[in-house]
Amino acid sequence: MEDEFTQFELLDQEDEQELGISLCLIQIPKGKNEKELIEKMYVKQTEI
Repeated sequence: MEDEFTQFELLDQEDEQELGISLCLIQIPKGKNEKELIEKMYVKQTEI
């Protein structure tokens, strides 16, 4: 079972390849509350 969220600090080069983006280009989301944070998080879409 996969976690719903992954800590940025735990991502590595293999994750970069899977995500298709360089980790240095990712900005950690910041917000005043949980709702603001969720809106800014990366969501991996799966094909149905």
